[in-house]
Amino acid sequence: MEQSADRMFLAKGTLTVEARGYWFTAGGEKGPFGFYPHLKDADGYPLFPDTQVHGDLLMAARWLAGVDGGIDKSRLEQVFGRPGTNGKALLRVSDLELTDDHKTGKTPESFFQIKPRIRIREDVGTVERHMLVEREHAWLAGRVLRADLWMGYFTDEKEMAACKTLVSEAAGFLGGFGGSRSRGLGRGTATVEWGDDEMVAPTGPVEPEVPAAFGYFLTALTHFRNKPVERGSTQVVGGMTCIRADQLRGWFVRAYRDVYGQWPEPDHMATLRFPTLYPSDAQDHRPGFPPPMSTLRNEDGEVRDLWGASPDPDDTFNNDDENFFRTKTKPLSAGTFVTADGPRAAILPPTQMEQRFRNAMDVTFSTIDDGLFVQELIGRGTCFGGVFRLTDPKTDFAGKAFRLLSRVHPDVKGTLFESRVVPSVAVPQIPTPDKPVLVIDPIRLKTGRAPGHGDQIFMGVEKRFNAMLGRPRRNRLVISPGSVLRRSDAADAVIAWPGFGGPIDAPSPKEEAPPGETKSAPPSTEKPPQWVITRSQAGLLRDYLHPGRSEPEIRDNLKDRIEKYQAKNEETLEKLLVAVLDRLDKKGADAMRTFVRDYLENLAVYLWEKKGEEDR
Repeated sequence: MEQSADRMFLAKGTLTVEARGYWFTAGGEKGPFGFYPHLKDADGYPLFPDTQVHGDLLMAARWLAGVDGGIDKSRLEQVFGRPGTNGKALLRVSDLELTDDHKTGKTPESFFQIKPRIRIREDVGTVERHMLVEREHAWLAGRVLRADLWMGYFTDEKEMAACKTLVSEAAGFLGGFGGSRSRGLGRGTATVEWGDDEMVAPTGPVEPEVPAAFGYFLTALTHFRNKPVERGSTQVVGGMTCIRADQLRGWFVRAYRDVYGQWPEPDHMATLRFPTLYPSDAQDHRPGFPPPMSTLRNEDGEVRDLWGASPDPDDTFNNDDENFFRTKTKPLSAGTFVTADGPRAAILPPTQMEQRFRNAMDVTFSTIDDGLFVQELIGRGTCFGGVFRLTDPKTDFAGKAFRLLSRVHPDVKGTLFESRVVPSVAVPQIPTPDKPVLVIDPIRLKTGRAPGHGDQIFMGVEKRFNAMLGRPRRNRLVISPGSVLRRSDAADAVIAWPGFGGPIDAPSPKEEAPPGETKSAPPSTEKPPQWVITRSQAGLLRDYLHPGRSEPEIRDNLKDRIEKYQAKNEETLEKLLVAVLDRLDKKGADAMRTFVRDYLENLAVYLWEKKGEEDR
């Protein structure tokens, strides 16, 4: 039997890049034909994805290994992973982003410029077909960008020091990040600073009493890409908004073997009840669950569960003044979850899914055939939670399991999480006779089971794939989470949710303007715009919103058009262009674009309402 790990080390560091010149990366959504926008963060500032930074460091490490023959290839695979396999990489990287100091005083639009790129046919001197493109480049000269690094776990401090040196030297050897580096883009000086290492002692003393049930919350330190394990070929790789119980179980078994030197016994594993972790309230540590099928939201933002609602027309619920359906109702949006602590239920803010372009490359760093795809992810900082249970908390195995869950950062689907155990989480688990139960985990549909009276079931298919044999498993019919059952014998897969049959608290949306940008007021249609023009004439103004047009170019164009419409006696359009030019001269291009954007929105609403009145 192997020896247990008395100490484990997790290295933490920061990658700092001092940028020079233009940068570009096309990880964002593709625009119209021939235009590639730069990938941006939630505030509109330039962003460089974690996968690209990880790949750039790997490329530099391979170059360095070619120069210095003393670098062990196995250490490269240990730190960065083995390409083409699902092997775990010890290095985790966050997005490379501008520091807060280098965002201050700069609007997001001020970083970007549109640059054309063409390829010329040498035989005839004309542009090749489909090779006239425009790319949105970011001018980052003199700016500083940072990314967080995590590497581990290690059981040998000397091996950790050697891996640190490898990453630091690879960063110093690398001269640029992002796309089109061969054309001089993405230049900068990169350095890695390692901070204090985190040391855990999984075999150390444990709390005197292990709770039989406790809240288990995981906060993503890097982006979470949870692709379902199933065979398929698609250009959009969808993600799941949860950490499945079997994924958590798989990490626990591997970590238990790494820490204690042996695999857990099947009888011991049967005493653990692994939960499916859904997005939860990170501040108050309230676990989230999928909303019931009977919960609806109307256009006024009111949320109510309609289980047990009487269809009797004489019921006060159906009176016009009390009718919940006085406006359109629909189920809660995807990514919405509910809480179940206390007498009143609540809705958690929706979980945001982001889509990014990815390229699959071979060992020569060339994109393979059909290697371009889009992948969904959940951003770092998202908290997932659930209730973990131990059927026999007084055993030695339960103590080891509790130490492992409390002190070791989980690694699920290539994402590193920070764990937190909350013993005081209270979730109702005993169903009452007059209330149904909410399904929170898939329940395998038994042969001959028919839906009972009052059940609201959403049928689903559990698709599985055997990665070892390279073939799909047989699909399973399941009762999907969010279904409502009158009764169920699957005690671990259901809860007695307190929100059935009543109103539910919904979060109030908070819209904040990005830093450095003033959010314009919504257009008002109480009175028509000061200048009413046609839709075709409005297209002239949209040209001034293009970020690639400079102030002198816009000013000259405005003066020419003012003279033109003055000669044609087009007073309305002439006065509007004079107002645009006046805003440009007095307050600059950003204020001018804000003025034009607000005017076009107001005009569009006015013309739409006017057309509706004419149709009536």
